[in-house]
Amino acid sequence: MRKTVKLILIGVIIIAVLSIFKNESIEDIKLSENLQDIIPPIELNDARHNMVNFSVCDPEDSFSLDTGLGSGGIKVVGPKDDHCLVETRYEIEGGYFINECRIPQKLGEMQFEETNFDELAPYCQLKNEGNALLELN
Repeated sequence: MRKTVKLILIGVIIIAVLSIFKNESIEDIKLSENLQDIIPPIELNDARHNMVNFSVCDPEDSFSLDTGLGSGGIKVVGPKDDHCLVETRYEIEGGYFINECRIPQKLGEMQFEETNFDELAPYCQLKNEGNALLELN
């Protein structure tokens, strides 16, 4: 039943699109010659540069950013012994993975550009991975 409804909706959409463009030939459709007209360049601003002070290990330092095709971020969990426990998260087009990290507090304050957490890699291990689109029921 659900497949039938989906197929009917797809058919209605196709008919609507065809009726809108019925008088235009493929030669009349203008395509951009310049990719910059379609996709504006990524501009970094202060919001794309985030600081985390691992010596303080404050959950308020957590952040999340949307990127062109996904998102990513750092969740500061809190201090344990002489480490700061954090999770790094990456998601792109539904696929995601989460790393669990034990960052030495002596590293102090670090600045991250967008979701580039390469400097933390030696302190992290994979916690979870999957595809959010495939996990929908």
